Amino acid sequence: MPNFAIVIPAMDFINDKLMAHAYDQSLSPAIKASLKLRMKIMNHYYSLTDLLEVYHIIMGMWPMFSFASSSHSMPISFTPML
Repeated sequence: MPNFAIVIPAMDFINDKLMAHAYDQSLSPAIKASLKLRMKIMNHYYSLTDLLEVYHIIMGMWPMFSFASSSHSMPISFTPML
């Protein structure tokens, strides 16, 4: 199962490509409409990640796991599993 370190950048990459081609004037209107629909679907799932506690922990937005209030000078390092 992919982890957030892989999924979020992959979603960003796909969204960038969809956006670049959705407004390409050389493509037919049907293709552009299809790409815009895919962008809407992608953004829906991307916004759902904001609701996950694990996303907030990873992004440092959950107060219990925030490094800003910690006495550490640097966050604890870890090696992500790929």
